[in-house]
Amino acid sequence: MLCQTLADKPNATDTIANWYHTEWGHLSSDRTLQTLQSSLSDYLNRDTLPLILMLCRDDEPLAAVQLRYQENPKYPKDSHWLGGVFVKQNERGKGLGNKIIQLAIEKARTMNITTLYLQTERHNIELYRQHGWQQVDTHNDHGIIISIMALQL
Repeated sequence: MLCQTLADKPNATDTIANWYHTEWGHLSSDRTLQTLQSSLSDYLNRDTLPLILMLCRDDEPLAAVQLRYQENPKYPKDSHWLGGVFVKQNERGKGLGNKIIQLAIEKARTMNITTLYLQTERHNIELYRQHGWQQVDTHNDHGIIISIMALQL
């Protein structure tokens, strides 16, 4: 299994956009498949934010994660965030979520990021706690209780 950036494999953009649209597209009417595909072009970076890391087997993406700036408007625009953690449905339960999160943390450290934030639903809190994240806030987002977590790097 190989870790690549979306910049290394831009033809995976449609796959990741489809994953994100299927998983989170219902949260906003302006989050269409086309807008997701278009916005992912901003993530075609290797060593600057925003970027997407992927775990791939041969040419097939199996998991993805984003490192980006501000995801929540209550935080500064230059705050660093982990987001878009996704594991392909038939690959879940194999530890790929943990692996892609750890790879993102390591990448953030190489970029001299000192604090990394994320927002997640309650059922994922323990996953992130295993990696050292601490819950710092909660809020209601479209009727869903979201936890804000932080990791000091």
